Amino acid sequence: MARVFKVWPKRVMRTNGIVLTPEMEVTVTMRNSTSMPFSDGGKAVQEAFLRLYNIDYKKAQVSFGAFDWKALD
Repeated sequence: MARVFKVWPKRVMRTNGIVLTPEMEVTVTMRNSTSMPFSDGGKAVQEAFLRLYNIDYKKAQVSFGAFDWKALD
């Protein structure tokens, strides 16, 4: 069963010329029934940020602990 999550940064972050703000929300669908959206190493979240905002949060060296998330299902 797939799980759907809403993911957003906890605070404003400026690193390596990349800016992330709490207003930048993405929706991620995980194919497996997992308890967190970063279980695949954050690949799905990274792809969502690239698709919506053209930002690679991994280049900003931001860990998954800098994000809040909420299960939508």
